[in-house]
Amino acid sequence: MTEVVVSSRLFRTGGSLAVRIPKAWGLGNAGDGVRMRKHGRSIVLEPADEWPQEVLDLIGSWKNDPPLERMPQEPIGKAFRTSL
Repeated sequence: MTEVVVSSRLFRTGGSLAVRIPKAWGLGNAGDGVRMRKHGRSIVLEPADEWPQEVLDLIGSWKNDPPLERMPQEPIGKAFRTSL
């Protein structure tokens, strides 16, 4: 992956800080969801429609465990009798 560095300035919109992202970077369109995380002093933006790599790694590590059996339970609260 090639790293591209550009300079920009923060600006205020409402009560939030914002920064312009070059359209050529193809992150998405206005209104699309993004996931943000802070890594040290860096802020990482990722499209929200993709699964994080950590989740994909976790799914790949699942084993074919047998299903859990339901434990017997006593009724909770009052028992109600209905008449037909």
